[in-house]
Amino acid sequence: MIALLVAGCGPTPEQPPSPTPTPTPSLTASPEPSPVKSAEQLAAESKVEEMNRTYWSVMTKQADPNNLYGVIRNRAGEEYVASYFRMYSTMDAQMGGRAEGERTVSIQGSDVAEDLDGRSTVEVSTCVDDRTWWFVDKDGTKIPVEPVVNPVVFTVQEFPDGWFVVGERDGAHTCEV
Repeated sequence: MIALLVAGCGPTPEQPPSPTPTPTPSLTASPEPSPVKSAEQLAAESKVEEMNRTYWSVMTKQADPNNLYGVIRNRAGEEYVASYFRMYSTMDAQMGGRAEGERTVSIQGSDVAEDLDGRSTVEVSTCVDDRTWWFVDKDGTKIPVEPVVNPVVFTVQEFPDGWFVVGERDGAHTCEV
């Protein structure tokens, strides 16, 4: 009798096999596609990262301050480059030391801006984390800096010889801590 029941479960030559149910597509929401960045945005973001590495190598006295000329440039009538040299000179003259630790600059996004001075311009929003570095004076004493994370927007422009950071300002965006 068991053989009859087992044999009766499968398709018989007179009956077609029952159709396999077709899976229905899932209705879960897919994540928003990330926006595609332009070549200008990618170049500007890369220059901000390079500028931070160069600036930090100068502040830790691992590189010549003149290396800043390869990543920052003045716009007409402004003294952006001089502000960086003043910062370095002040640290060097007053403390005779160097920076230690790590200053982190996280890129939050970028926007192509209106051309300034006839040059392609991109605004790069960042979060500058000053919580993990400090100054060390000539005697080896650690001098802490204010431990903050600041929103900063860097202005980056394309010149005939490449992209350069030409300015920065406080950002209106929020930085997660």
